[in-house]
Amino acid sequence: MTSEEPTAGVLRGGPAPAVVLGFLRRHRPLIVVLGLIALAAAVSHYAGNKITVYGGLGWDGSQYGHYVLRFSDLLTDRSFDAWYVQRILPSGMVWGILRVLGKPLTIPYVITGFEILNTMMLMVSAVLWSRIARLVSLSLRGTWVGYGALFINFAVLKMNFYYPVLTDTTALTVGLVLLYGYLADRPILQYLGWIAGAFVFPSLVLIGALLFAFPRGGPTEEPHEERGWVSAALGLITLGYVVLGLLTDRDDGAVLDPIDRALRVIGILATIAFLLAALRPLLKASPALAPPSRVLRALSFSRLAILVVGAVVIFWAYGALSANGYQGVPTTPLNYLENMYFFSHFNWWLEPLPLVFGVAHLAYFGPAMALMGTRWKEMCAVLGRLGVGMSLVALLSIVMAINSESRQLLPMYPFFVLPLAIALDKAKFTPRVAAVVVGTALVASKFWLWIPDFGPDTAQSWPAQGYFMNQGPWMSHASYTLHLIALAFAALIWTVARIRAAPGKSAR
Repeated sequence: MTSEEPTAGVLRGGPAPAVVLGFLRRHRPLIVVLGLIALAAAVSHYAGNKITVYGGLGWDGSQYGHYVLRFSDLLTDRSFDAWYVQRILPSGMVWGILRVLGKPLTIPYVITGFEILNTMMLMVSAVLWSRIARLVSLSLRGTWVGYGALFINFAVLKMNFYYPVLTDTTALTVGLVLLYGYLADRPILQYLGWIAGAFVFPSLVLIGALLFAFPRGGPTEEPHEERGWVSAALGLITLGYVVLGLLTDRDDGAVLDPIDRALRVIGILATIAFLLAALRPLLKASPALAPPSRVLRALSFSRLAILVVGAVVIFWAYGALSANGYQGVPTTPLNYLENMYFFSHFNWWLEPLPLVFGVAHLAYFGPAMALMGTRWKEMCAVLGRLGVGMSLVALLSIVMAINSESRQLLPMYPFFVLPLAIALDKAKFTPRVAAVVVGTALVASKFWLWIPDFGPDTAQSWPAQGYFMNQGPWMSHASYTLHLIALAFAALIWTVARIRAAPGKSAR
């Protein structure tokens, strides 16, 4: 045997193909998802249903598209709008993509540029979820649950392709970057993701700060039962919401009739019930959140100091890039905090449609939200084990979830998908139940719905409701009722499928 023979063997197809096949086998779900994303993007670009409002840019998209067309000039003049300065990074990335490709800065190419960016972000999201699944040792079942929850919904399969000139898909990806950085204990990645997120989506500033300041692996303690003060605190929080809500008028100044006023009261009571039902298990399963002294014990003061420096730079950049303020009105740091949608549009949960935010979230994210409701206690236990940072992000998200504009929750969504996937990882799904869940998700995503052209000021009528029926603040009474009927029908199908697949049945 000569010294050249081993090399020749490798070149002839020895170990190398085995390595490639092993890689393909290990990453089969990721490869399938990446292929489906590429296919969906191609079909959407060449034959997909697209919004036509404002030349295909949409409402907020008209601002982001304008930023792409004049990005270099706006940087020089420091004339970004203060309201949108927290979302300028995707516009800058599209500007860079078009410059690299040598394409002219025109509206059609701006739309195509956002389609390219969104596709890239979805692929990065798929890779990140694959890494996260391996990091927490999810089985193949749990990995697929995560992929399904992340991508088979209205937010991705319809909204992402129908209305591409938005920052939403990039925000979803940055949320996954922050989640991966937290779980893998990559502080530099977390910090860079936090800085970038500050210019993608306003709420990412809060999410990134919490995860960075409360690293995973901090001190933990066993749960205890003396939590009477927690109930009192929850009561005060919900009472504060109700008082603030009752003192707040609707944005459009509309006067409610007696029926709508009664529905509004029912909605307030239902919202209180939701907050209590969601927050109590989370606090009980996360001992580090109560009492507050335990939260301080988990806080990294060295990281907090670094965050303060970064926050000063971020808010300085906000002011420097938007020297003219909001529509000519000077702004303060409090205005940028308001843009994070904690206080802004607060009264949207007071629409005279009880639990409209819950209906809107189910319409936007699909049956994954219903599964979260059925597995919430298990998810809370998982969140408690994943550390204070995760629990605090969940706490913030629940408080913000009563905002019925579901797209504002996109950066936080992965932080609920992960505990759902872990909770369902060992669950026994028969093929029948799995098919029903996936089928329901595909139908609920409305990827199949062709929305006809409509004007920019016709939100409450058809065909505009084809789009707005999925946006809580603009959901009509008819669309709200239609979603409730669809939810009841889906629940019936799920129940029948589970009964037929129960142990002892012939279908088993």
